[in-house]
Amino acid sequence: MGKNRAVTELHILSTMRGHKKEVITVEDDNPEKRAQLAEKILALIKDGFAIKLSDGSAIKGYDPASNEWLIPAAGKKKGVWDRVKALGTSANVVAPVAGG
Repeated sequence: MGKNRAVTELHILSTMRGHKKEVITVEDDNPEKRAQLAEKILALIKDGFAIKLSDGSAIKGYDPASNEWLIPAAGKKKGVWDRVKALGTSANVVAPVAGG
């Protein structure tokens, strides 16, 4: 693994701060940091944020042990996940939009 390659990267986009974004990056393959990222992702989902990969796949979790994004498996029952390696694949977080 190259020194400049992030193990995991999560971009949190903001409508309140223009196009500024917060980036959470785990660079050193630290299991503690990956566990913290998993907790952060679940908290964001609980708060109504949408987390997506660049192909539009919805992320529903992160497995810190295997460093994989969890996405719903197509055509399978709820709670069954497909796994996508997080290494080299960043995810984007978008805040819920208020209607009006």
